[in-house]
Amino acid sequence: MGNVVSLRVLHLEDNPLDAELVAHAIAAEGYVCEIERVEDRETFVGLVKQRVFDLILADHTLPFFDGVSALAIAKELSPGTPFIFVSGTIGEDLAIECLKAGAIDYVLKHRLGRLGPSIRRALIEAEARRNREAAEREVQKHAQLLDLANDSIMVLDLDDRITYWNHGAERLLGYSRMEALGKNAPTLLGTRFPVSADALQRDFLKNGRWEGEIVQRRKDGTEVSIESRWTLQREPGGSPAATLQIGNDVTERRRLEAQFLQAQKMESVGRLASGVAHDFNNLLTVIIGRSCLLKSRIDDDERVRKDLDLIQKTAERAAVLTRQLLAFSRKQAVAPRLLDIRALVANMDGMLKRLIGEDIDVLTRLAGDTGQVKADPGQIEQVVMNLVVNARDAMPKGGRLTIETANIELDGGYASRHSATSTGPHVMIAVSDTGSGMDQETQSHIFEPFFTTKETGTGLGLSTVYGIVKQAGGNIWVYSELNVGTTFKIYFPRLVEVPVTGPPAEERTLRGGTETILLV
Repeated sequence: MGNVVSLRVLHLEDNPLDAELVAHAIAAEGYVCEIERVEDRETFVGLVKQRVFDLILADHTLPFFDGVSALAIAKELSPGTPFIFVSGTIGEDLAIECLKAGAIDYVLKHRLGRLGPSIRRALIEAEARRNREAAEREVQKHAQLLDLANDSIMVLDLDDRITYWNHGAERLLGYSRMEALGKNAPTLLGTRFPVSADALQRDFLKNGRWEGEIVQRRKDGTEVSIESRWTLQREPGGSPAATLQIGNDVTERRRLEAQFLQAQKMESVGRLASGVAHDFNNLLTVIIGRSCLLKSRIDDDERVRKDLDLIQKTAERAAVLTRQLLAFSRKQAVAPRLLDIRALVANMDGMLKRLIGEDIDVLTRLAGDTGQVKADPGQIEQVVMNLVVNARDAMPKGGRLTIETANIELDGGYASRHSATSTGPHVMIAVSDTGSGMDQETQSHIFEPFFTTKETGTGLGLSTVYGIVKQAGGNIWVYSELNVGTTFKIYFPRLVEVPVTGPPAEERTLRGGTETILLV
């Protein structure tokens, strides 16, 4: 025999001779037993409560108790202890019912040779069950730790079905654990990969690891960019078993990076536009100046005079374009002063309605007191005009145009989502339409010089708006959906009036009379 195994056995048996035969049968299998024999319910219940047994044996029928009742008690008080019927009166049908009730086996008293193998099987199963329960407790403990992670953690089987889903995945993707378990992950989440899914899967199975950025769809339909790390879990033999996927939400980071890159691009384009405009202006100055000189020298040649007039007018139109480029690059000369934005927009109301036409409803929502901002009033009027004209062109079949002004307090949360935005009190101008809207690709280019979606036009309208707003220290953002509409929101820092304290400035008499002024 192998190693001697000691057993603590509880034996429900009223016949001492039968109990002795059972003890010999167990000892013959190499077990060293400590057997407690009981005959009645009270003693049986007391021992099951007080002691831990490796095995319970029970006759089916006793004078004052029965094995089926003992099995029910054992399952309640000591559910992990193997229970075997050893009886001379049990029939096959009754034995099957006992097995269904939770007994490990049944052995007839006149066939005790089966008792040893039955005990061995019962002990093996009990050990396996204890190991499984311990493993489950360990997994549960780890699962509780994984639920504390901010990252989404999921496990997929070889068919991409979700077998584990932590709280981080619930928070990020919106699906509860019960909603996600058993579902096909790519289908549920609409996963988009940076390369073809087949190529990615081949590389992953070959290398056992993969890292990259994917896009997945939340339960509410919105999409998130996820920095995902995959690890292949293998069976002891090396064959693939499951995939562990850990994801980190980088949607906000990517959005801020895109805003930063856009700001850098606009700054570079602005420097280029400024240089081109200055050089071009110098050339136009020569053209316009020489045209004027030539016209003054020609008296009687009407055809030449008309040609010179055409040259001069064309050059002047080109000069208007250079001024728009200078406005975009924030190099245009301005005359800023304190402005009441509400009053400025209100004074433009009649002119804007005539400009828009009758097929578009105009709605103005002007706050009672918007405070003051420092800007060039002519330029701010130009901003509003350009936005209104764009809104009109986006609604060829009519619609609704809304112009709003309001006092807004921009907090740190807003500034963190919009690069180059300061916090604090601001005055907002919003121009909204119910027109055709724009896709994301168009929105990324609308403030660039010469970019236009119209068949005619210079493409400098919105770039001029952008430059004017930036030169005044403000910010402009666009929100648009295809076939829904577009809203432009402009935020200018609101001036907080500070009372002047201290003595008034001394008046000084200006000297002069002999200076020379050079005007360039």
